[in-house]
Amino acid sequence: MELGKFFSYLYKHILILIIIPIVTVVITYFLVRNLPSSYISKAQIATGLVGQDDDAVLTGQAAPNPQEIELRFSNMIQIIQLNKVLDFVSYKLLIHDLGTNEPFRKLSKKIQSLSPAEKVWAANQIKKRYINNQPLTLMTDEEDKLNEIISSMNYNSDALKGKLVVYRVGQSDFIMVEFESENARLSAYVANQVCSEFIRYYISNQKDSDRKSVNFLSNLLTEKQKNLNDKMNLLKSYKIQNGVLNLPEQARILYGRMIEVQSNRERTDKDIISFAGAINDINAKFTPRERRYLEATTSKVNSDIVALKEQIQAMTDTYISDEFNSNYKSQLDSLKSILDGRIYESVDENIFNPLAAKQDLVAQKIGLETQLDIAKHSVSSLLKEFNSLNSSFTRLVPFEAIIQSYERDIEIASQEYLDILEKYNLTSMQSNFSVKLKQNQFAVPGVALPSKKMLLIIISGVVGFAFVILVLFVLFYLDTSITQPRELANATKFPVLGYIEKLRSPTTDIHTLWNWNKGTGFKDQLRSIRFEISNELDQSILALPSTGLSLHGNTFPAQPATNNRILSVTSFSKGEGKTLLSISLAYAFALTNKNVLLIDGNFALNSLSKSINTEFDFEDYLTGNISETDFKRRGISVLGNKGADSSLLEITDQKTLLEKIRLLKENFDYVIVEIPPLKALDKAKEWFIYTDKIVGVFEANRKLGDKQKIQIDYLQALNQNKFIGWVINKVELAKPEKKSWFKKKKDESVS
Repeated sequence: MELGKFFSYLYKHILILIIIPIVTVVITYFLVRNLPSSYISKAQIATGLVGQDDDAVLTGQAAPNPQEIELRFSNMIQIIQLNKVLDFVSYKLLIHDLGTNEPFRKLSKKIQSLSPAEKVWAANQIKKRYINNQPLTLMTDEEDKLNEIISSMNYNSDALKGKLVVYRVGQSDFIMVEFESENARLSAYVANQVCSEFIRYYISNQKDSDRKSVNFLSNLLTEKQKNLNDKMNLLKSYKIQNGVLNLPEQARILYGRMIEVQSNRERTDKDIISFAGAINDINAKFTPRERRYLEATTSKVNSDIVALKEQIQAMTDTYISDEFNSNYKSQLDSLKSILDGRIYESVDENIFNPLAAKQDLVAQKIGLETQLDIAKHSVSSLLKEFNSLNSSFTRLVPFEAIIQSYERDIEIASQEYLDILEKYNLTSMQSNFSVKLKQNQFAVPGVALPSKKMLLIIISGVVGFAFVILVLFVLFYLDTSITQPRELANATKFPVLGYIEKLRSPTTDIHTLWNWNKGTGFKDQLRSIRFEISNELDQSILALPSTGLSLHGNTFPAQPATNNRILSVTSFSKGEGKTLLSISLAYAFALTNKNVLLIDGNFALNSLSKSINTEFDFEDYLTGNISETDFKRRGISVLGNKGADSSLLEITDQKTLLEKIRLLKENFDYVIVEIPPLKALDKAKEWFIYTDKIVGVFEANRKLGDKQKIQIDYLQALNQNKFIGWVINKVELAKPEKKSWFKKKKDESVS
């Protein structure tokens, strides 16, 4: 339904749909008729990014993955389109055109206006900037002037970029550079120069980057090496100053000696205990008298033994302090042998009493005493040596912590140095493999491309047509105007009794319109409306009390006859067709042999009275100046008004008004009153009281605003279903439609 309505809306604006595309086609034709031919030239660059497996083997790195390769290609394509690169191409184009008699393009007016000296200056400045790799920054007046000269030839970077196409060929190793222009030689020249300038710029930047990286790593490597040497020298100086050569080995030796001294001390303590016990046991076997005798006879020998003991003790101290040197051990053993000899000699010299059997015990005692003395003296020497070793070992602990700190710093510095050295070697090697760009296909002048003139003209027509369709669709979508009976019924929740099409008749005479055959059904439309209104005014005509069947074939409950004779015709505002509907209804009822009275009840705007030139006025009837017999005619009778903007109760009192209306009902079959519009609701309300039914006229292609919605709410609030529905006027029909009307039945929604 909506789609059909939209097509009807388009048909209504068919001229716009035709004219605007034609205008766009004509304008496009004049714009493109002098469009020059286009030439495209293609150049190709080999990047060397795809086949880097050999380089990866040499450098020891993994080959780049497809994502990295794609990223590098994207970066290269963006670099090709940099203004800095294209500026160099612009320089070479202008240098070529200024230095030859066959420029690629005709010299612009800007260049032609330059003097020979200014042309030479411009050419020299551009050559200088090209040699020095200086792009246009537009920061000085000189650069602005050069840019104006270049732009006048459309050689500036933005103009070149608009005709330049750069892309990677599939997943290959190649980048394609295409340029389109009106000159075949210019296209080839620009494509080749773009490749050349890109390669030069990229290689220069890459080598400069590699050189900076190598220099940076070289300086960093020197710094790390110096740092490592400083830390090693610091450790060396600390060891020399503190007498530490090999701290772990020294600690190991000291700890071993401490264990050995501790073991000797423990063994000596055991010897002391055992020697003392043995001596006590021997002494217990001698009487005091025997001990005196023994001591008296051995005084000289004992003095020698004491001297040897002292020597043995001194030698023992030397032996312990000299870390148990084997040389001192042999001397100590020699002294012990001499001591044993002197002991046995003392025994031989003893003069024994008859108890000479105890000779061996005496010798053992003397030997044990000697060993006990040596052991006691050795304990103090061992303890002294142990304390000395422990002090030396304790002194090494802070040295160990400091030296470990130095060694850890040296290890870190060494690792940093090795890492930087590895990066330096890798960067130096990569700098020899990083750039492999070359132009493997040079652009040549190509043939002219097929003309796009006809295509542009067709596209302009299609775009123009589509644009008009789009605009009309937006207008149609945003348009909330009511054009069809169903829309009015849904919007107001009241039935639509019928519609009247927009009349295009040269006359407004009702008799002529009724019999006019060029219309699409004015007569049928009025008959349909007449039928619906008569059904509402006089239900006894349609309802059969015995069966309850209506003329429509629908079943209705049997209803008593009513006396609804007076029908008021109103609208939302003036000019919507109340007068036409009132006259047409009166004419239609008269054709059914009914006596119809037509009253102009719109005192403020008596258009009905003016259109018919009425003889009698409704005010005179209400005041009693005329009676119903004066204006009653067979068929249609008319009462106009004087246009005095009065109200009913201002003309006469209510009792008289009711009596006059009763007489009208008795003398006429139907009374049709055109009343003021709902816009003047205060004036229309009076007529609502004294009329039986109300019908509204709505002009198609109008919108329902907030005021109209308030008026609809008022109509819905009227009692006894006084408002019977709408008649929509001025409906535009694309073709004759079948008779149809929309009526809200009881217990049904609006159709």
